[in-house]
Amino acid sequence: MHDNDLSNLFSLLEERDFTEAYDELTQRKPWLKSAYNKLTRVYKRNAVAKSVLDRFATLSENVHSMNVDDLESHVNSVEKARPQIIEFLKSLAAGKWGTFVTGRKGHVSRFESKLSLKKIGQLAGGYPEEEDTEQSTEDFPSTNLVPRADEVATSASPVPQILKHRFLLRPDYAINIDLPANMTSAEANRFAEFVKSLPFN
Repeated sequence: MHDNDLSNLFSLLEERDFTEAYDELTQRKPWLKSAYNKLTRVYKRNAVAKSVLDRFATLSENVHSMNVDDLESHVNSVEKARPQIIEFLKSLAAGKWGTFVTGRKGHVSRFESKLSLKKIGQLAGGYPEEEDTEQSTEDFPSTNLVPRADEVATSASPVPQILKHRFLLRPDYAINIDLPANMTSAEANRFAEFVKSLPFN
């Protein structure tokens, strides 16, 4: 699988009907289904991976490199996150999303990709995980990235906490909207793009 193969998945970010576009794409290139599933699974299962990918989603589209120091400053919910960040970036590299470069001679360790880091982050957090029955041991291999069976059982299908928002669009017109309390930046960007896509006169 090459970089340009994975970049085909980015076309899904522009589609209003994700399911239809996803089915068509993965029928033509079935190996992309596995790549997509692995990315979305690790996003959902690991807090450090999620933080890294959410950080990617906030970058400019033409950014192709990110150093570990910067990522570490954005992962403040996990103690001693640096080794886990490095492990996850190496896993991304193993999945052909880019290359992990170990810092030497004054250079910092970093993740580099020919692909847009922003789009990788948006792809990971932008859509629901496809139902997958694969039992792959190559799924971003790491003992820290795979939850124990008891963790899965206790965290399965959590009920999202909802926050009510009121937006005054015009002096005489308010919009009420319910959003998840743990809404990610990637999801916010997705929602913003949806609003921008609405037809206006």
